[in-house]
Amino acid sequence: MPVDAVIRLACSREEACELREDLRATQSAVLERGIFRDGPERQALENELAAFLHARAVVAVSSGSAALAVALKALRVGRGDEVIVAGNVDISVAAPISNAGAAPIWCDVSERTLNLDPAAMSRLVTPSTRAIVMLHMYGNPASSTAIRAVADQHGLVVIEDFSHAVGSEMDGRRCGTLAPVAVASLSHGKPLAATGTAGVVVVDDARLEVDVRVAANYGLEPSALAAINAGRVAHFRCRTDGFNATLDELQSAALRVKLGRLEQWITQRRQLADAYASAFTGCRAVRPQAAEIGARPVLRHFALTTTPRSRVLAALAARGIEAGGGYRPPLYRQPLYSRMASSARVLRITEKLARRLVCLPLHPYLSTSDVEEVATIVRSSAEGAARRKARHPSRQVVPKP
Repeated sequence: MPVDAVIRLACSREEACELREDLRATQSAVLERGIFRDGPERQALENELAAFLHARAVVAVSSGSAALAVALKALRVGRGDEVIVAGNVDISVAAPISNAGAAPIWCDVSERTLNLDPAAMSRLVTPSTRAIVMLHMYGNPASSTAIRAVADQHGLVVIEDFSHAVGSEMDGRRCGTLAPVAVASLSHGKPLAATGTAGVVVVDDARLEVDVRVAANYGLEPSALAAINAGRVAHFRCRTDGFNATLDELQSAALRVKLGRLEQWITQRRQLADAYASAFTGCRAVRPQAAEIGARPVLRHFALTTTPRSRVLAALAARGIEAGGGYRPPLYRQPLYSRMASSARVLRITEKLARRLVCLPLHPYLSTSDVEEVATIVRSSAEGAARRKARHPSRQVVPKP
């Protein structure tokens, strides 16, 4: 199969082709202007994304991990603190927590939604717990009301991670505004993606916004930042040991181009997700990710569980279709984190997902016929495996009396 005929899991190449002229024009404008940091493109991006989210303020930073690191710094979460996070995450979420000196406390997830399980979460709270990271896995909004209720009961802060869920909604509010502070990665493969790496912090409090901007700019005092941005000589007074994490003008310009297409892409993603759901109706061999009541997802991938996963992935690969699986082994069992006491618990659902999860392509450059082709291969492979298992069931071990 020719390279161009591959059904890809992410759509960066197709985006680049469609948007080439607009991207070239905006990048040229930045180069002509000669301002590459703290310029008009970043400021415009922050304003436009805040309007899209219906958020008070957005701070654009260099990556999703930088966004979480800056948020933790601004919230004064650090050494000796505990942060509850889902077990089915990758290193980009966990590393900022441990780098801050805090301990990630791994929590199991819902088998239906693949998101943080509020009941399991409530059992993990200790006097050292300071925060909860609430992710919307694959664009499916988490149970934010239940999670915030646990947080309020124990005086914890919720940090929302909406990297997969730009445009998704819960109870009429867009993801990114469901907690006092939210973070997102806007890098390769995300529903809204820069041409390199980028991230944002969304805040609903003026004082916290200042602290976030300070943390993202070396820890410089606001007066020093204002003077520098205005081109005046400034005394480099620092409030804290911050990061060099502001987003550059070239990535800001690229994101503004893509933000202009985002509403159209959201509609297309929802239509394709509906096509997948229809194609799997009545198929008992696969279990698609389910949405909470009140959720309107904009899916990054169409996630489902099936067994054996390896057979499904092989069948897709044989037809030139890219698909993803869960993180295996889960991060909490990898050497970096397995030494921590919080990793001693076995997260039953997380472990099951690590063996059974399949993420199917879902992006605006797919057609309905592409979705039908992918779904047909998955159904055929999964149902065939189920029939073989029914004909040759595993030998049961009878316990000794």
